[in-house]
Formats: sequence, C-alpha cells, structure tokens
Amino acid sequence: MSFPVVNGVEVAVAPPLGYRVDFENPETDGSMVRNAYWIFGLEFAIATAFLGQRMYTNAVILRKFLIDDYLILFAWILSIAAQSCLLNAYSRKLLGVHAWEMPIDSNTESALLVMCTTLTYIPTTILSKLTLCFFYYRLSPSLWYQYSVYFTGFVCTSSLVGIWFSVLFACKPIAAGWDVRLSADATCINRPPIYITQAAFGCVTDLMLLLLPIPTVIGLQMSTRQKLGLVGLFAIGSITLITSIVRLVLLLPSLSNPDQSWSLAEGCLWVIIEANLLIMCGSLPTLRVFLKNVAPRVLGDKSTRKGSEEQSGSANFGLRTFGGSNGPRRKFDTLVELEHDTHFNRASLRPDGGKTDVNIYSGRSDDSIENNPTGDNESEDGILQTPRSQFDWALILSETAAWSYLVGWSTLIAP
Repeated sequence: MSFPVVNGVEVAVAPPLGYRVDFENPETDGSMVRNAYWIFGLEFAIATAFLGQRMYTNAVILRKFLIDDYLILFAWILSIAAQSCLLNAYSRKLLGVHAWEMPIDSNTESALLVMCTTLTYIPTTILSKLTLCFFYYRLSPSLWYQYSVYFTGFVCTSSLVGIWFSVLFACKPIAAGWDVRLSADATCINRPPIYITQAAFGCVTDLMLLLLPIPTVIGLQMSTRQKLGLVGLFAIGSITLITSIVRLVLLLPSLSNPDQSWSLAEGCLWVIIEANLLIMCGSLPTLRVFLKNVAPRVLGDKSTRKGSEEQSGSANFGLRTFGGSNGPRRKFDTLVELEHDTHFNRASLRPDGGKTDVNIYSGRSDDSIENNPTGDNESEDGILQTPRSQFDWALILSETAAWSYLVGWSTLIAP
C-alpha cells in the first residue's frame, strides 16, 4: 500500500489542498497541551495525597489492610502508566498535531501510545469501581443489598474486560491496530462501536454505583429536609451522565476522522481528568477517620488522638441522642467508626446475612464520654422515642454523595 509523500516525507494522510506543511514547526493545539500538563499536575498531586491518607489510615491507624486497599493501589499505578503514555505523546508532538505534519512512523507511534493508554485505563476503571463495590459490600448484611453489589461488580468487571480484549484483538495481525502500514492487508473488526460501547457501559456502571443505595432513602429515619438534601447531592451525580455524553460527542467524530492524532487530543485530556478522579473517589471512605486522628480540629473534634484511643478502651460510651446537648453534633461519627471497627466489633452482626437493626442515634459525643460516662441522662426519653434505623445506609449516602460531588467538579474544570 502506498502513502502520500509530502516534501519527500511519507505521511499517513494527505494534507488539504493549499495547506503548507511544516515538519519542523507543525501546527499544534497549544492550549490543549498546556491544559493537559496543568490538569495532570494538579489532579495527580491531589489524587496521590488522597491515596496516601488511605494507605496511612488503614496501615497505621486502623492496622487493617484489606483487598480493596490493594485494588486502589494497583489502580493508581495503572493510572500513572496511562497518563504517562498521554503526556509522552503530548510532549513529543504525537497528539495535538495534524497527521499530515508528522512522518508515518510518528503516526504509528501516536496510535500505539493511544492504544496503550486505553489498555491501561480500562483496568484502572475496573479496579477503582471494584474498590467502591467492596466498600459498599461491607456496609450492610442485607442479602438483597449484597446481591445488588455482586451484580454491580459483575457488570463493571465483565463489560470492561470484554471491551479490553476487543480493543487488543481488534485486528489480525494485532499490530495492524496501530500500524497503518499493515492495515491494508489486515482483517479488522469495526472498531468505532467498541469505543462507543465502552463509553455507554461507563455511563451505565457509574449510574448503577450512584443509584445503588437510593431505594433506601425513603426508609431512613431523618427529616424531610435532610432527605431532600441527600437527594440534591445525588442529583449532582447526574453530571456523570453529562460527562459520558460529552466524551461520546468528542469520540464519535474522532473515530471517523483520518486525522486522529489531532482529533483525539481533546478526548484524551478527559482520560487524565477521570483517571485521577477515580483514585480520589476510591480513597474517600477513610478520609474522615484520617482527619479525626490526624487533624481532629478540622472536623470540629476537640478531643485528641490519645483521648480517642483511651475512649476506645472504655466499656461505656456516651450516646448522643436527638435530645442531647453535651457537644456539637457531627453526623455519622459513630457510623464511620462502625465501618472501620474503631470502637465496635462487626463480628456481632449476623453472619447469615440476615437483616440486622442497630440502635444508633446520629453519633457519639466525645464530651459525654469525658464528663458523663453513662451518657446523657437528661435525654433518656429521646432514646426511648427514637425509631430504629440501619446505620450502614447513612454512611453509604454520605460517601456516595462525596463521589457525586467530585465527579461534578471534574466536569467543571474540563476545558
């Protein structure tokens, strides 16, 4: 197969009529490249800090390193590989440059880096979503809920694994997937539907993870105002759908455009945004425990870490009730402690997966432990009148709302 020759250089795509090709100083999308560097520098630093606090919290504070900690760590490593491929392409003018202003060998290298990015970014997505699934799974012994988590994890994994193999083995020989010299004699499947399917499944799985706990909102024992607030936070998660639509809109014309080294530059920028965002979201569950032990004043907690450790050994806990007034109310304090075993033993939950109700009343007051070991006696009526609720759902809502907020934030900073 013969290719166009411009100024004695073989190129993959012929330039438009009247276009003056300059191989030494090609036209580049400079703003896109600068945005890629800035977004990577900012988001990668934040994502690494989030991951560091998760590793420190589980390894040092809680001394409990679980499978999802390894998953998010591997996801972070793969995200570095994916972003390194893109930054390499941007810095060497293999992305954001017209295909007719680079030699055909450079075009082949550009396509190879994009494929390597795809093949490393898909596992990053799988591991990050499985991290959240493992976190969700531990929050409730309800059978229907755990089956829902199983199903969600299965859809996330199977769909993306199938797409991964479809991308890798799209052509025979495999190298024809990135080497245009081999494409004439190669047998390839129609690749655009593969990438469209990837975007569609990404949208569906994000929606499943965001909506998983919503059916229980009606059953939560909280005021209508609080429920509306939670619904509002979940509504922010709908921006994920907008993000998927934007990515799909950018992807569709790029797949049919022969000048892919130029047309894919903007879409690849979203990989950098989302890769770091996945690590941030996967590291959120331990953030409150980390701040409570390292910087308690950030949460309005006057107690020290030492005091917290001394309190954990006490047999009596002062429970904050709806009528109590011993200290500032902080939502979900006890809920986070239950999830991370800082004061309670989850082994007491029913091992058969049956529905278990636990009397938890909004949180635990540190002041009541120090000043009134037996609790807030003035508000015992509040304890008796408080309806029972399952504690785990409130934590699910709080953490998932944070996920939704971060996804919305990533959309706002995108160019």
